[in-house]
Amino acid sequence: MDHCEWMNVKTIKICAPALKSCIIHDSPPDGMENIDCHVKVDAQSLISLNYMSLGSCEYSFPNLCLLVTASVNIKRREGRHVYHKLYNWTTKFLKEISKAKILTLANGTFEKLFENHPEKPEFSNMTHLIVESYSTFRVRYLLDLLLSSPNVESLVLPTTSH
Repeated sequence: MDHCEWMNVKTIKICAPALKSCIIHDSPPDGMENIDCHVKVDAQSLISLNYMSLGSCEYSFPNLCLLVTASVNIKRREGRHVYHKLYNWTTKFLKEISKAKILTLANGTFEKLFENHPEKPEFSNMTHLIVESYSTFRVRYLLDLLLSSPNVESLVLPTTSH
């Protein structure tokens, strides 16, 4: 799904039990957002999720039992979300992707996913963690994630240039 506009739609349910790979790029142009929309993707066979969002809709992915790879890039334009809405959504999203074996987190995603979340899920299946950028990255979020990921075998951090 790329730049879908869910104008005046509150809830969308996508049922795709055989779907193996899903790419969602939710980045509408300025002024074209619908923060009250909820898109539920029910895909119990999903193996790969590539999710990039500016937060125009709330996406949920229940039943991700077979998830192997998840690539997540959550950005937020200033003033787009009421804080509690973003908090509630990211808490649920973390639990939904916590079964991934390979997790890639892009620029700024640590803050959106881990900031002020007292109850972090355990990422017990995760064996590989890839962090793509340091621009707004905070080490404490990485440490929190590693503490809840007892089986990490590989950690890839970006190189920095000075």
